[in-house]
This record gives sequence, structure tokens and C-alpha cells, in this order.
Amino acid sequence: MSKLFPVIVGLVLVSVFSQPAMAGGSKADAEKVFTESADVETATKSLNKAGFTKDDGIDVVELGGGCGFAGCSAEYLVVQRWSTRGANTRTSPVLAKVSFPPVGDKPTIGLIELKIK
Repeated sequence: MSKLFPVIVGLVLVSVFSQPAMAGGSKADAEKVFTESADVETATKSLNKAGFTKDDGIDVVELGGGCGFAGCSAEYLVVQRWSTRGANTRTSPVLAKVSFPPVGDKPTIGLIELKIK
């Protein structure tokens, strides 16, 4: 038991003090994944060709996440609004869910399409 105690204490200390280094991703990271995505680029080019322009910046909302011994995960909703100019304006968002799995895996992105039922 006395030989295992330092190992257990060491593992606990590494787990506690390394959590920020093992974070799943920040809002800034989610925005970067969004702006560098080929799918988002395709969607924005399509909107641009249809006469839309960017309204303002990109909004990022944390949806959830959690931390465990292997690291942290996080999920974000990323939104960029586009609108037309003139008297009868239209607005269209580009929406995506960005997921950061625990350490070692690359973040994933999935575009979200809104449909009215």
C-alpha cells in the first residue's frame, strides 16, 4: 500500500491540475473551426452569390460538455447571420454544431439546416 500511495496521489494531482490544458475547446476555438470549415465556406459562397452579405460577427453559444479523467469535451452552437440589402430584406443564418471530444481527437463540425414544419 505504501508504494501505491505516491502513484495514486500523483495521478490525482495530474488529473486536477491538468484540466485546463486538457480542455475540450474554447469559444474562440469553436469560431476558428467554423470559419475554417469547407462546408461553411460552401454555404457562405452560395449566400454571397444569392446577394446576401454578412450582417455582423459570429456568435458562439456553449451547449454543453464535461470533464473526466481522460480530458474534457465541449459542444458549441456557432451562428453567422447573412442578409440582403434594400427595402424587402431577407436574413439567412449559417448554423453549425462544433464538438470538441476529449484529448487526442480532432473537433468535428456539422452544419444545421432550419426547416419550418
